[in-house]
Amino acid sequence: MKILIVAATPFELAPLLACFNDAGNESLAGLSFRLNESTLDVLISGVGIHATSFALGSQLAQYKYDLAINLGIAGGFDQSRPLGESVLVSADRFADLGAQDGAAFLDLFDLHLAEADSFPYQSGWLCSEAMKSNPVLSNLRSCKGITVNTVHGEEKGIADVVKRYTPDIESMEGAAFFYACKMSDTACIQIRSVSNYVEKRNRERWDIQLALQSLTNTGLAFIESIV
Repeated sequence: MKILIVAATPFELAPLLACFNDAGNESLAGLSFRLNESTLDVLISGVGIHATSFALGSQLAQYKYDLAINLGIAGGFDQSRPLGESVLVSADRFADLGAQDGAAFLDLFDLHLAEADSFPYQSGWLCSEAMKSNPVLSNLRSCKGITVNTVHGEEKGIADVVKRYTPDIESMEGAAFFYACKMSDTACIQIRSVSNYVEKRNRERWDIQLALQSLTNTGLAFIESIV
């Protein structure tokens, strides 16, 4: 099995790769290793939609993979859920790609610049059903993500996007990852751990280390279950 592991930043993957004694390369760029009979390549895409789109599009144009796995941290909208929870993102979308019409936001589908049910979209969402019967993935909460260029940190903006899309988590790369994988016919999985709540920016309430530990444990268990 040939697997691509994708993360926006090295620090999101370093604890996981240390479990395989392959974290010696500080940047992790171009890292590739064998695990049982599988080959795992590592791609550090950079932060954001543009960086992920270019890096992943370039990688998938050169190499064919049986599975791409996106691992990362995210903001969570539901404050009744614990920080550090790992989730399976089954649907994601670009949440701020469109136009302002006064106080209203119009996305690509409202503007008729794309069809909400034309490939690779399903009702405007980019979806993944890959390996959902896997015992590790089936134990994760399946959720909806939104992908943004600017993370939300203002009450009205948060309320508006929750009303519009009812998302569970927010990232800066997830939909770009799904889009590139869909367009290249690559099976894909997105696993994220919640490091903070989507609220007015307050780093004192973040728990990045807890989220990284959860992400590492979940990512490790999933990879070991498939190789």
